Amino acid sequence: MTSEDILTVLREQYHSRGNNDQWAYFEELRIGTGYGRGVEQRLDAWVMHLWPSHSMVRIAYEVKTSRADFLTELKSPIKRRKALLYSNLFFFVTPPGLVRPEEIPIECGLEEVREVRDHQRLEIVVPAPWRDNPPPPWSLFAAVARRVAREERKVTT
Repeated sequence: MTSEDILTVLREQYHSRGNNDQWAYFEELRIGTGYGRGVEQRLDAWVMHLWPSHSMVRIAYEVKTSRADFLTELKSPIKRRKALLYSNLFFFVTPPGLVRPEEIPIECGLEEVREVRDHQRLEIVVPAPWRDNPPPPWSLFAAVARRVAREERKVTT
């Protein structure tokens, strides 16, 4: 299973079943704009519920397809600091059995992509703890706005 396979399952989850007007979904979202310190970090996937009745929940996903990559991530917890800051929930997403549940850091959750009746779906293995955090800063808003504008240009050209 590749990273693209996992991102496809995530994308379908947020773009199916009438979810288009409920969730904003972004892949490879660069945090911030410009070329200053800290803006080079990217989130594999980031979603935000668009309605206050669902707390405008923000979820960050870190995709891992190899054990070595996951173990490297564990050695550098600072790498996910901004993802934690800009989300209420943070999940690692992996193929089944890649990670043992007890290896997941306390501030994170784990979802696995499972085959169910001829299609793939996400299954929560370790629930992510809810974090109350302040609204995202303008730099993240600008990054999201740039992504939306770029996608609109692709559609119109």
